[in-house]
Amino acid sequence: GFKLNGNKLYLSKIGEVKVIKHRELIGKIKTCTIKREGNDWYVVFSCDSEIEPKERIETKAVGIDVGCIDFATMSDSSTIKNPHYLRQSEDELKKVQSKYSKLKTLPVEDKKKIKTKKQLVNLHLKVKNQRKDFLHKTSKSLVNKYSVICVEKLSVKNMLKDNWKKLNKSILDSGWTNFRNMLHYKAEEAGCVVVEVKPEYTSQICSGCGIKVKKELGERTHDCPSCGLKLSRDLNAAKNILRVGMNSLGNRKVALEAHSL
Repeated sequence: GFKLNGNKLYLSKIGEVKVIKHRELIGKIKTCTIKREGNDWYVVFSCDSEIEPKERIETKAVGIDVGCIDFATMSDSSTIKNPHYLRQSEDELKKVQSKYSKLKTLPVEDKKKIKTKKQLVNLHLKVKNQRKDFLHKTSKSLVNKYSVICVEKLSVKNMLKDNWKKLNKSILDSGWTNFRNMLHYKAEEAGCVVVEVKPEYTSQICSGCGIKVKKELGERTHDCPSCGLKLSRDLNAAKNILRVGMNSLGNRKVALEAHSL
């Protein structure tokens, strides 16, 4: 039902449409999807092609703990700030949403209503694109830097149902699930391994001696009464994620340098 010829796309029952390709297609085109985002139309092709993973000379492993304050805390003590794009645009979104709510009773063809709706849609699309761009760049830099990445297998859906209501907006704004998915498919091409770790007790267990140190959600510091280890809660979790992830690899023959300063 479709045929691509240069910058012209033929669609059955529609005809020929001019397209702007942001990059050349590699491999055999399998599917063609037309979608609308805001006021723009996009065509998405899925292609079948063979990708040769890059050979990694130096190998490093890292554990990553994602959060709402810092987007990610690594087991080597480095952090990635959370940009909070939704929070940044929240005031403007509320203002436009309030304006649009007052115009809802007007006819569909009302110009002011159409203009306000378009403005609201574009604002939401801007936040979505900012988040997507951040996740793409962050996941790409991580698979280029590390050869083994251990991450928590968080169930965002369950977190939203549990006692996290005050953090729901921040959790959804962070995009943890999309981030993990991006890590997986970018890792294949980069010759990297992504290991998913169950999140149970990663924040509670001491990364120094292994005993469980109970903490409330608001406690941001890990202070072990047994071995005296004192560090941030997120860094302690990242070290535990690295340990559990590396243990799950078992007897796999890979030369790794685990950074856990």
